[in-house]
Amino acid sequence: MIFERGPRAFLGGTAQVLRQSIVDGWSMQHPSQFASAYISERIVILSNLRSAIATFLAEVRVMLLLVLYFIDNSY
Repeated sequence: MIFERGPRAFLGGTAQVLRQSIVDGWSMQHPSQFASAYISERIVILSNLRSAIATFLAEVRVMLLLVLYFIDNSY
C-alpha cells in the first residue's frame, strides 16, 4: 500500500484500521490478521507477476535467437 499511493495514504489507511478496531471493540488481533492477509495477497500477486515476466522474457529470447539464426543462415 505504501508503494501504491505513498506514505500519507499508508498512514491514513493504518489510522483508519486502528480507529475502526477501537470503535468495533476488536482486539489488536484483527489488524494483524488484516495486515497478514493483505501481505499474503500481495506476495501471491508479485509471484504471479514474476512468473509471467519470466515466461514472456523466455519467449522473447527464443524469438530473438530464431531471428538471429535465420539472419546468419540467409546468406
